[in-house]
Amino acid sequence: MNTVVRFAELVVGILLVYSGLNHSVNPYFFAVKAADYEFVPLSLLWVIPFVLSPTMISLGICLIAFSEMLVPKLISAGVLGVFAVAQSTVWVRGIDISCGCFGYSNESISLYSISIPFLCGIVCVLGARNVTLDNAASD
Repeated sequence: MNTVVRFAELVVGILLVYSGLNHSVNPYFFAVKAADYEFVPLSLLWVIPFVLSPTMISLGICLIAFSEMLVPKLISAGVLGVFAVAQSTVWVRGIDISCGCFGYSNESISLYSISIPFLCGIVCVLGARNVTLDNAASD
């Protein structure tokens, strides 16, 4: 089971790095997509691309390179949970926009797009659980 979770963490890490790099290339597009969600006050939109993109890249690198670190896994789970909640609120409110998760996309927010950050967050929680269980077993 640990090998499966570790492989899934690598995939999540790659997705976070890819998404973060995509958003870093065009931060203004990222800000516009964030505005479409109507989830964050307009006064904070300028912060999102310049804080969230490097955060996603850093978390992705930590998930890929540092399998025994607990904090990046928990932070990643939290960030991905916020992404899932943000998409869920858009979907429930009936706003027809693309998620913008990996840059330019015509795919509207749906249960499928909501399930991606949700499942990735679960992977991070399972990875964090493995770290704490491994540490508890070695003590």
